Amino acid sequence: MEKIKEKYGLLASISMVVGIVVGTGIFFKAGDVLKEVNGNLGLSILAWVIGGLIMIIMSYNFANISLKYHGISSMADFARETVGKKYGFIVGVFAKYIYFPAMTATVAFVVGMYFCEAAGFKGPNFPFSMPVFLSGFIFLSLLVLMHILAPIISGRIQVSTTIIKMIPLLLMGIVGIIVGLVNNTLIENVTEVSTITGGNGFFAAICVTAFANEGWICATNLGQEIKNGKKNLSLALILGTFIVVIIYLLCSYHLSAL
Repeated sequence: MEKIKEKYGLLASISMVVGIVVGTGIFFKAGDVLKEVNGNLGLSILAWVIGGLIMIIMSYNFANISLKYHGISSMADFARETVGKKYGFIVGVFAKYIYFPAMTATVAFVVGMYFCEAAGFKGPNFPFSMPVFLSGFIFLSLLVLMHILAPIISGRIQVSTTIIKMIPLLLMGIVGIIVGLVNNTLIENVTEVSTITGGNGFFAAICVTAFANEGWICATNLGQEIKNGKKNLSLALILGTFIVVIIYLLCSYHLSAL
């Protein structure tokens, strides 16, 4: 079997983890968590911490497995090495025919929706309209072609877009903390008892954070394409998920700081 060429370095690998998890959902998931705990910012932040710790612990386990076994490059590989060949086969079939197609279609749909909304191509029955589906298909096709024909460029674009995306998110969180310090509301916002009702409770908030943190495991499918994969994949999983937790915590506080 021909050896897969290693194309991506550590920075690109970390960007994949961060970029996959942190998307436009960060702007409404933080609000969803806050609603579930009836506007209690302290419980909201605690929910993000617990959800983030779960993600970090899981990524740490996957990182250790990638260091222990050679040739790990997908969820199916992790399942095969830890449980057995039959379970690995089942996970592989699920990932290939259900998980990744559904996730890819969802992301393409969201991209098409935002593009059409920004360009004014809404059409009837928006967002379930032909312009949205067509735009999503075109953008997805271009990305696939770029990855096939110019993987080095696709890696650099991944790093660039992730950094560009992180800058305003970090600024939002930092500005929120500064405003909280200036207005003496940094502690008050966390400890204040809210009068908002209708949420489903703290456990429901943790479930929302778990959904928001979904996707980092997709980076494992590029294990054999990462330079020094055994080491860099493990570092990317741990560092990437840690960065995600920091970003979510900052944006969660920003919602109530201004």
